[in-house]
Amino acid sequence: MFTNLIISMSKIILISVVIFLSFSPFFPTPGQSHQCANLIEENKVPKGVINQLTIEPSRTQANVVDTTSYTQLPWFNEREELYTPQSAVIIEFPDKAKEMIENRTENMEKIKFLMEVGKLKHIERAGWVLNKIKSPERVAGHMYRMAIIPMLVLSENSVKRRINIDKVVKLSLVHDIAECIVGDFTPYDDITPAEKHRLEEDAADYLGSLLPSSVSSNFMELFREYEEQSTPEAKLTKELDRFEMVLTAFEYEKREYKRTGRLPNLGEFFDFDKILSYIQDRELKEMITELLHQRAEFLANACVHTCTHDESFKRARKVK
Repeated sequence: MFTNLIISMSKIILISVVIFLSFSPFFPTPGQSHQCANLIEENKVPKGVINQLTIEPSRTQANVVDTTSYTQLPWFNEREELYTPQSAVIIEFPDKAKEMIENRTENMEKIKFLMEVGKLKHIERAGWVLNKIKSPERVAGHMYRMAIIPMLVLSENSVKRRINIDKVVKLSLVHDIAECIVGDFTPYDDITPAEKHRLEEDAADYLGSLLPSSVSSNFMELFREYEEQSTPEAKLTKELDRFEMVLTAFEYEKREYKRTGRLPNLGEFFDFDKILSYIQDRELKEMITELLHQRAEFLANACVHTCTHDESFKRARKVK
């Protein structure tokens, strides 16, 4: 019996060797792997044929990805073949799996973009920090309210002027987006306007690189449109930026007076003539006039010593 067992096992081994040798041409070598990758890049692999990709951790091209990304995919354990030479991993998989990899890589980059932009929820507006405002607003909050204002303020007048309100909303959401990388600068920082522009442009380029090409192109066009102030929408967005700043300053005056009984030193944000020289849109000018009118009443009702020297109430009433 023992002899028969040995003979049977020998036959099995012999058959396995024959089968292996018969199919050995289909097992790729490290040299063949690069050739397969080149064929795929040149689109010379017929449709329906199992594709082969070479994955080298030291490279980051579109079809060459870190191997750790692949091991987490649900289809990985169902692959046709896994070959592991010293410098590369070759995975054979159908076209559908290749598409899954590309989609997953794109989604990973989108998530990275959102995480970068999410930093704006935690970056304090530097101007308020310099003015010693307790718990100042974050950049994301400033951009959000800016995007809301056009839907409230800009109406028939904007239509007559052929202002694209949807674009103004988008510009509002994009205009400070580079600050998630470079931070919020103020006029008091030791940096030239040219250097500030360069840093923000580089940051925007990096953010755009994380997005699909069509989305990235639209994103960069909006960012540069605002920076260059090249359209009526971009100029109006700049006015919204200034209006929102004055509105926030007024909010801080009321909050700090209620909390401490004293006004913060924010007078520079309420230079009436300077503000109105910035604001050209009629509806927005009416809004900021009303805002300054409310501030004058607040100062009078608060019985603060400085209100006797504040002319904003009288001047606001004269503006039509």
